[in-house]
Amino acid sequence: LATGKKRWTVPAGDETVSLRPTVDGVLVMPETVTDARIPQKNGTFMVQTFTSSTIARDATTGRALWTLPGDALGTYPGSVLMGRTDSNGALTGLQVVGLRDGVTRWSRSLRDIDVWGIDDSGGTPAHILLGDRTGLLTVLNYADGSTVHSGRVAGRWQRSPGAGGGYTGPQVVAGRLVIMRADDRSNQSTVYRLDDFRELWHSDGFVVDCGT
Repeated sequence: LATGKKRWTVPAGDETVSLRPTVDGVLVMPETVTDARIPQKNGTFMVQTFTSSTIARDATTGRALWTLPGDALGTYPGSVLMGRTDSNGALTGLQVVGLRDGVTRWSRSLRDIDVWGIDDSGGTPAHILLGDRTGLLTVLNYADGSTVHSGRVAGRWQRSPGAGGGYTGPQVVAGRLVIMRADDRSNQSTVYRLDDFRELWHSDGFVVDCGT
């Protein structure tokens, strides 16, 4: 940074690569990408680009540390959450690996997952949120992939924006589950307890993290 002198260089592929900040001296970045066709309700489809394999490099030397199939959904001190998708872009599997060695700590196959989120509002990943096509929401323990709680919240998930289909997304803010829904008519947010999904309050707008 002080001199602008180039330390190392590697090919970044033909596609535009979005780089995340390095974590503990490791740069986790896409290696290969693929296009997925996501069906829309009106019979058309939306083309979206997904990372099909990920590579981790030493940020000081550029040396490749590991390469794995899937996309890095979250990069944290000591670990990376990897996600695998099918040809339609739906999440089909999760895997937590070591940040520097790429060794699998746990993996889990998934079916019919439309939306997902990570509870890392405290700076450390604690839970993974998974919403399937039936409206079932499952909370996993980030440390070992075990199920903490599952249940239903009002309404169905909508994974893809566009074509008037709307969008639904779960997130955790200050230990509370927030379900946001948007379509061409309105934006809605409902706040629940994370442990039992009991509804706490509702807002005609988006609820986002804003500090204390």
